[in-house]
Amino acid sequence: MGGTCSSKNNTAVTLEPQKNMGNRQGKAASSSNDMQKRKEPTPKPDPPPPTVITQQKVEELQTAVEPPKIEPAPAPKPPSLASLDFYRDDVQKLLFGQLGFVKNTQKPRMVRMFVSAVAVDSDLERNIFWKHIYPKLRSHCSKLGYEFLAVDPQEGSWTNLVQDKNTRDICSNVILECQAKSTGPNFLLFLNQKHDRCICPKQIRSTAFDRLQKKVDEEQKELINRYYYHDTNAIPQVHILQPPHESHDDFADWPQTKERICSIMRSCWGKEEKEFYMASDIEMDVSDGIFSPTSSKEGTVWVHRVLNDFDSTDEVAWKYVDLAGDPKEPDGHSQEQLIQLTRRLADQVIESHFIKFNVPWKEGGLDPQVHSSHQQYVETLKSSLLKQLMEIIEKSISEKERIDEEIQIAKISNRLFDEVLHHTLIAQNHCKSFVGQTDLLEDLKNHLTNDSKQVLLIHGATGSGKSGVAAKITKMCQRDSMANVIRFVGSSGASCSVNSLVQSICEQLTHIYQEHVSVSYKGADKLGCTLSQLLMKASPERQVLIVLDGLDTLDMNVSWLPTTLPSHVKLLLTCTSSTKTHENIKSHLGSHLVEMEIPALDEKTMTNLIERRLQSKGRTLNEEQLTFLNKKVEKQPAPLFVHMACYEACQWHSFTPSNELSLQSSLIAQSDAIFESLEKRFGRTLISCIVGNLCTARYGLSNVEMNDLLSTNSDLMKKLKTECVPTMLLESILLELEPFIQSNIKNRICLRQFRYRVILETATKRYLDTNEKKAGLYSKLRNYFSRQSVKNGDMTNVRRLQELPYHSFQCGDKSYCKTYIWDQDWMMLKLKECGVYELLDDVALALQLKPNDLDLKLLQNMLQVSAYSLICDGYQLFLQIQQRMGDTLKGQETKYPCMVTLCNMAYKPPYSNFQPSHACLKPLDASESLDKTQESDLTAIFRIKGDDKHVISVSSAEGVVSVWNIVTQKAVRTLTNIDQPRNVCCIDSYKVIVLCNRVLRIYNLDTGELESELKGTMNLKMPYFAMHDEEHVVALSRNRMTVNIIKRSTGDVVSTFKVGEDRFLNSLLVSANGEKCVCGDETQKPSPLLVWDLNNRKLVHDLRIPQHEFITKMSSISNDGHYVVCVIKELGDTSANFVIVYDLLSGQLFKKWKPSFNTTAVSISVEGGCVVNALQDGSLIVWDLSSGGSRHTLNGHTDPVDSIYLSQDGNRCLSFDSTQKDRTLRAWDLQTGERLASFTPDEPITCCQISADGSCALIGLRSQSTIVTLWIRNKDSVDIPKESTSYGDSTHNGKVYKLGE
Repeated sequence: MGGTCSSKNNTAVTLEPQKNMGNRQGKAASSSNDMQKRKEPTPKPDPPPPTVITQQKVEELQTAVEPPKIEPAPAPKPPSLASLDFYRDDVQKLLFGQLGFVKNTQKPRMVRMFVSAVAVDSDLERNIFWKHIYPKLRSHCSKLGYEFLAVDPQEGSWTNLVQDKNTRDICSNVILECQAKSTGPNFLLFLNQKHDRCICPKQIRSTAFDRLQKKVDEEQKELINRYYYHDTNAIPQVHILQPPHESHDDFADWPQTKERICSIMRSCWGKEEKEFYMASDIEMDVSDGIFSPTSSKEGTVWVHRVLNDFDSTDEVAWKYVDLAGDPKEPDGHSQEQLIQLTRRLADQVIESHFIKFNVPWKEGGLDPQVHSSHQQYVETLKSSLLKQLMEIIEKSISEKERIDEEIQIAKISNRLFDEVLHHTLIAQNHCKSFVGQTDLLEDLKNHLTNDSKQVLLIHGATGSGKSGVAAKITKMCQRDSMANVIRFVGSSGASCSVNSLVQSICEQLTHIYQEHVSVSYKGADKLGCTLSQLLMKASPERQVLIVLDGLDTLDMNVSWLPTTLPSHVKLLLTCTSSTKTHENIKSHLGSHLVEMEIPALDEKTMTNLIERRLQSKGRTLNEEQLTFLNKKVEKQPAPLFVHMACYEACQWHSFTPSNELSLQSSLIAQSDAIFESLEKRFGRTLISCIVGNLCTARYGLSNVEMNDLLSTNSDLMKKLKTECVPTMLLESILLELEPFIQSNIKNRICLRQFRYRVILETATKRYLDTNEKKAGLYSKLRNYFSRQSVKNGDMTNVRRLQELPYHSFQCGDKSYCKTYIWDQDWMMLKLKECGVYELLDDVALALQLKPNDLDLKLLQNMLQVSAYSLICDGYQLFLQIQQRMGDTLKGQETKYPCMVTLCNMAYKPPYSNFQPSHACLKPLDASESLDKTQESDLTAIFRIKGDDKHVISVSSAEGVVSVWNIVTQKAVRTLTNIDQPRNVCCIDSYKVIVLCNRVLRIYNLDTGELESELKGTMNLKMPYFAMHDEEHVVALSRNRMTVNIIKRSTGDVVSTFKVGEDRFLNSLLVSANGEKCVCGDETQKPSPLLVWDLNNRKLVHDLRIPQHEFITKMSSISNDGHYVVCVIKELGDTSANFVIVYDLLSGQLFKKWKPSFNTTAVSISVEGGCVVNALQDGSLIVWDLSSGGSRHTLNGHTDPVDSIYLSQDGNRCLSFDSTQKDRTLRAWDLQTGERLASFTPDEPITCCQISADGSCALIGLRSQSTIVTLWIRNKDSVDIPKESTSYGDSTHNGKVYKLGE
């Protein structure tokens, strides 16, 4: 078997690493606390023969090498600058604001699908889709947390409202957006046997038009020139179709005229030109949606219905097949085009995404009400199409969630990632269109690169280009040693309030300077101090530039701004001149402020900007138009006005009459003209509804929400003469508004809001000019969100939580505080789904209603202080209130009635959670600093064998071992003057073996006596030991080549195990019953697991898997010695590692799992019938030992867990990140998968343990020298015990033993 044993006495061998001593204590193996490995020797090709070690050889081994003087390893010197190498490269670039290197990775939770069909032919199929399939798909997606939106150009009547706009361009844009944003299907095609007639092209490139004119006669030439106008403003130039107006004499004959023009083009053009210009609508849809470079096979579904035995002479045959001639016969040209199209589609569409139906033809066409075969077709279509679309959606969402999980392992929160990315992308867009201001930029750069410690303020008029300058100078200052933190205030949900704005800035800085993120979660008044402390971390190697654009957007308090900047820190602010915010900044900063005003654009810059704007849209202007534009811009030389004027000028053709050219002379007037132009085309009622909703929404609205709101507006529906707003109509209007609207992805939902403040203000003044109109819209939005379900399946309706309180407040809801602040269910849901800062925003609204309410003020203060804990888990709310204000609120029922009620809930909380036995959190008014040097006495906690009422703690630095009463949290025994106690193993309830530096000593904790010291020294980096029985200790030798069995009474080595020459052990696991031992061999390749039968003292299994290597630092053995679980990696494979379970009785592989992410810790419990598997993404999987399936996935941790502690019965566990990146301790029910409790203290947890019965957790905190007992409580819990049994001799209770005196 590769090894034998010789022993003086009948002694069993127990091999267990220090890390896994807690198999008796319930602690899992971990990757984070792994000790450094010694250099691996060169493996030999064949293992050596078994070595028999005699007692004489044992004694020689003991005396061969004189043990060195025992000295603690010197502490490494901390680096001067924290490394950021553990961040992904894209995350580093994002955190440092490197505008030129950040890419948009945001994709909303949306399934967005374009529906293409020949209108008359697909009426039946499209009606089935909209009435029966669409509602089910939308409901299904909402249960998965996704929005579903289908856009059908054939739905309803909308093209007449677009008038002169090119509907083809609108469809192309919508298809492109579906492809870019949709998860799953993005193009649904109903293409049967009708191709549809080719239409006159809306526009023709002038080069092609010239070729056409050379091939026609004079009469034909005169005809096409009459209706196609040459537009030299287009780049390249085009000829645009101009149909006759209704009042023109030619209007009545226009259908015949169009057909004649088509006939001319069809006969004169070659194949390529006909395919390009004379395609039908459905051909162009297919070209954009299926054959374009942006399309994907996975996103396309084709429904194809074939009518068998078709009769072309039927009077309704024209609906299903293209006919021509007299008598009507199938159109050969259209049929040929259809055949070519379907052949191409067959090659492009995935077979399973192609749904074909053969339907018998009946006189009068398709009629499910009359023909049973047609009714059967309808039912089959319903089920087949619904099933196919659902399968694609579920598969795509599953894949997206997997990718999102991988992206999530970015070492920063998704919330911060999305926020920083949002502002970075805005800055990138500003830089792309920026022109001019060379002198100003040079002055700004000089200030930002000199030694000045003054804050820089850029101010200017509305639309003067402050945001563009802020973005441009940020990019100009970009360098490796400079971190750029940029925010465009008000452009995102997290920048719409001072609390969340300052918090996100501080959180970004904590990552840049490697401080714990907890310091960034407070209120703005406290974060101002934190911001100053974080900025003090700046250095020449890591400077920081903070850019805050548009501080006047929110008219916010600016007292949090630092008045004095440390070295290597620059702060750039922008605001509108002469506003209240401008005055407040000057007053607050005083002489510490340098101001620069943005000058008006010079003539050269305006010319360049106009040219760039026009070229970006593929347009130019004739001389007369350009002169007209320049004169208008000269009166308003601001970038935003140029942008708006060019937007209007892009609508001009070269043949547009001079009297139709129109531009206003101010930003407000030009903004008003934009809405007036939309009203002329779409009607004031429709525009006022859309724009009004955008103005009143709190964070913006999604396309789905806007469609719903319009469709529930009865007055609008009467006006449009339809039951619901055609989806394409809204898309058309949003496309028109695109230059002035921005998308904001909040909680993975894509919301639309106005991009520019002047546009928003103009729209508000135009459409919400009375309080009655405002109240009406706020009421409609409140009713819309209140009608929605709180939950869709397992998914909470976050949008309802975000918008409903705001609109209720705006409606003057008298029950606002009761409903949205003090209702415990609402409050907990808001905290869980939206976070503490959105709840703080709701509290701020409540304080506007009740500015002197003491309850609200106290709640606001508490939420700010406890922000980090509540971000980690909102269910800690009652615990946080009781711990921070329990004493303050006693007897204050009259003054703080609501807060007292919440505080009292902590003792029997409505939601299961921890309840500390005594106060261990700081009061509200406690001060805090980033520089903390005090360390806790407690470094480890151990359960006591046979005693579930007491625990043992060690404090290595202070040399203390203590026994604690769990109930009273008082030390009942304390042993001092112990040399660096590091680990404890219980012999019985009183006698323990303590690892003292590198020596094993036996103490009687009851009497405080040192009973004996075992001979020899332990390995410095792997001092593994354990108990075999009450008389024998098993320890890894100093050279890690042997395992020694030491007799406790004499301290002598009585047996030694050796596997072979030059083979080094790197782990030891021992079952609680002492029957099995497993150790890892790091020398052999592939590395084996060695299994020892300790009762028979022999090696029974040498476990190996070819091309795999055991990661023994992450392993655990069951208490009965039946199973061992270990992480194993496949050599050369970069994917996630495996987790395997071996049956130690048979030596056979029992279970094997491959999680989605690498494992960080494992633990096994036969009693609980499970393996608990912590993963790199912060989740834990509970694997069922019997079935091998995943029992539960436990989510909540923000960083990987490296420590798992199991209760004695294996039904409960604690999970913990000892690196403290995630400071929250969590308790779980392994049978139900439920979260039992969580606790996020103010100070880091230095050690923890779960009680044997799983009723409580024991922790040590850095700032406290005693244990803290956290009882798991819920509303049905019995009272916390107040008394407990004594430990040992009761006369020794509380005694302190000073050893060595």
